[in-house]
Amino acid sequence: MWSWLGYKNKDDNAKLGNKTKHNNDLGVKTGEDIIETDNIASNLNIDEKISSIISKNSYLDSDERKNIGGYIYQPEDSYDNIATYFNPKLNKVIIGHRGTSISKSPFRDLYSDFIIATGLDKTFDPRFNENKRRVMDIMDKYGNAEYQHTGHSLGGSHSKAYGKEFGHKSINFNTGAGLDYYIGKESRLTAECNKPNPPKYCNDAIDLGIEGDIISRYTGYGRKKKFRTKGLGLRQKHTIKNYLSFI
Repeated sequence: MWSWLGYKNKDDNAKLGNKTKHNNDLGVKTGEDIIETDNIASNLNIDEKISSIISKNSYLDSDERKNIGGYIYQPEDSYDNIATYFNPKLNKVIIGHRGTSISKSPFRDLYSDFIIATGLDKTFDPRFNENKRRVMDIMDKYGNAEYQHTGHSLGGSHSKAYGKEFGHKSINFNTGAGLDYYIGKESRLTAECNKPNPPKYCNDAIDLGIEGDIISRYTGYGRKKKFRTKGLGLRQKHTIKNYLSFI
């Protein structure tokens, strides 16, 4: 049933005929791969596929969020902008953080976007602080489980920040970024990752993006997978749907 997630394919890195060029081929930043493809979703491994669905589901109402493989949706631990999933077999929790939704929370989400774009500290953002407390409540409930965060755009930026703060992994899609990644705290965190023996957070964050997406053009520290594909306009390059054609 879940073969589309790749459970029957042990080679998660198979490119299915797509051409992959690495950083030494293209002169891009260390830790960043440029993947040329007509099918972005075919280049995702199992964890990235599951995370892309949870990121999408975080935009949905609670009664529309479905289970994904062995990951069971936890409505009692979820909110309007957080979708919590638990895999009892793996003892793993994935927390999906919703991106900007004009229909659900226009003023609050746009203020969060403003905080990110201008490079202000995320602690000035009430939504960020509120969700941080909720993440801590989830951690209290599930104890020694493995934790991972995921999100798209604004949600990806918050996912990455919580991952670093709590020492968790994060898989983020079209991560929202702003001036802070060039001149502020985020730029200093990135500088630490370019030194010998970099901190753990440098490899715990994975950012997936599409070349030409202005909002997620530069996302600082972490491992990068950037896709180069044809036929997408500026707005299309930023949507989470690009990662979901396998469904």
